[in-house]
Amino acid sequence: MYPQKTWKSPCVAGQFEGEGWRYRKDGSRFWAHVMIDTIRDEQNTLLGFAKITRDISEQKAINDRIAWMARYDALTGLPNRVEFFERVEKLITGNDARRFAIFTIDLDKFKEINDLQAI
Repeated sequence: MYPQKTWKSPCVAGQFEGEGWRYRKDGSRFWAHVMIDTIRDEQNTLLGFAKITRDISEQKAINDRIAWMARYDALTGLPNRVEFFERVEKLITGNDARRFAIFTIDLDKFKEINDLQAI
């Protein structure tokens, strides 16, 4: 969120709501949900703003982890079928003229190999 855009929106629309990085007084960063509303008098004259900032770092980390788990194998960390096909689709429909090749490997008894590695 950029400060100029953040304050311009409530002036025009009466409110703003968004998420982005914020900094604490000690300089540490946190992911925040910000709501800004205008405060006006009976003649609709702008008196000021009311701002609420909530630290949502933990929820953001959980959501990011869930999104990662939906696209990658938890055991190997490799892209799963969903991620693979999306990447292939981007390569096929992309505007750049890059060449690419696809190959597959079929590992029989992968569990036994994995158990030996204690991953």
